[in-house]
Amino acid sequence: METHAAVERVGASGWYILGREVETFERALAGRIGVGNVIGCASGLDAIELALRALELPPGTRVLTTPLSAFASALAIVRAGGVPVFVDVDDTGCLDLDAASAVLAADGIRWMVPVHLYGNAMDARRLTELKSKHDLFLVEDCAQAIGAQGDGRPPGLVG
Repeated sequence: METHAAVERVGASGWYILGREVETFERALAGRIGVGNVIGCASGLDAIELALRALELPPGTRVLTTPLSAFASALAIVRAGGVPVFVDVDDTGCLDLDAASAVLAADGIRWMVPVHLYGNAMDARRLTELKSKHDLFLVEDCAQAIGAQGDGRPPGLVG
């Protein structure tokens, strides 16, 4: 019933893109995860691509990510000008942080798009350690883990 009412509000407003409903969503999500601002995008692909472009990913840069994700994770890297480098996953389906650390150390990669997947949030403490140790640009794909917790924190706060 609540969903039906929201659909009716959007239809009656004429704002199918942006508008008050999106603003309300952005404020609610920002409050839930404890950040000042959230920007809604058309898709997770757009969000990751925009973040990589905002960080000025140099063309041809290798970006560590997982092969076990929606196509959008790797495609966002490609659309932003990067080259995906895949590392295996752990038992939760998320990027294996031990394997990632080894690849980062061996290959000198400084960009990473970890994916919080299937409602599983990666360990925020370990991500923070990797980011610091390898001086990483980190863009977290959190599309499938809103509401999850990793080391007591919601995903997306490390990147």
